[in-house]
Amino acid sequence: MKKFLILSSLACSCYGKTTTASRMADIGQFINPALGLGLTVIKEDEAGLFQCLYSVVLNMAVTAGIKAGVNQIHKGDDPINKRPNGKPYNFPSGHTSSAAVGAAFIFLRYGIEYAALPFVITGITAAGRVQSHKHSEAGVMAGLMVGALSAFIFTKKFYEKNRSLTILPVTSKEFNGLKISYRF
Repeated sequence: MKKFLILSSLACSCYGKTTTASRMADIGQFINPALGLGLTVIKEDEAGLFQCLYSVVLNMAVTAGIKAGVNQIHKGDDPINKRPNGKPYNFPSGHTSSAAVGAAFIFLRYGIEYAALPFVITGITAAGRVQSHKHSEAGVMAGLMVGALSAFIFTKKFYEKNRSLTILPVTSKEFNGLKISYRF
């Protein structure tokens, strides 16, 4: 237990002066795509696995392309390109687009019951980027749109074929009852 606590404190100290919101945003960008990929494995959904991968790759390419294009066009002190901390490449937020593509994939493929937590994580990621002065609200909103649209292009609704619920009456000399069978 002591070794775990020491390693945990060392890992946390690597962040230096970053805030909790910034750390949460750094983590949030990876959680939702990982959850999407994990769900495809759990549900043995090979088509969904490729849809998720295509969505994530498209999101990364579009986000990087827009960032480079906007930086090329709007150099210097142009508000759309300048982050609140003074650095360039504000538009769109890559952290937010990454979290959004994962949440949107899960929502579009598996439904809101699976996507509720990923949407909360996306909100925390977006808020963390704004609170830590890494992006403006416009950069975060653009990231949300790029992520959602990337998932929308490739993702189709998942229909579970093998899932079934059966309830049958059972009677014999010893007892009367119900046989409930759920196949997943």
